[in-house]
Amino acid sequence: VVFEVNVGSRGYGQVAIDDILISNGVCPDQGYCDFETEDCLWEDVRAPFDSSNKQFYRKFLNH
Repeated sequence: VVFEVNVGSRGYGQVAIDDILISNGVCPDQGYCDFETEDCLWEDVRAPFDSSNKQFYRKFLNH
């Protein structure tokens, strides 16, 4: 399931939500990231081509 919205003609900011997992039980701790000091294993899939639209995806490791 992907929820995605785009900036309208007036330039208001929007948010996209991706990678939703529905399961029974308590969710595991995924940590916190404010993107101030590092990318926290996320990557901007459009960089360096378009700095006006940031899209970050989390790289998960298989255990």
